[in-house]
Amino acid sequence: MTHAERLLWQVLRDKQLNGHRFRRQHPIGQYIADFACIELKLVIEPMVDNIRIRLPMTNIVRHQLRLKVGGYCVFGTTMF
Repeated sequence: MTHAERLLWQVLRDKQLNGHRFRRQHPIGQYIADFACIELKLVIEPMVDNIRIRLPMTNIVRHQLRLKVGGYCVFGTTMF
């Protein structure tokens, strides 16, 4: 986990965000969501620069579309 992801996790863990429980590295179908709230069907996927280099943008978009088809709202953040 990157430093930025650790900071985000500090805010999301232990129901600190309006009492909603987030899970880290949670499997949804064939994918692993970085941060997911099952009750809200919300996925937060931080986009860190080094990940963009390793993973083509088409794969990221495909991944997000499949989560959306599964009923999840995907929120992608940019962290530098």
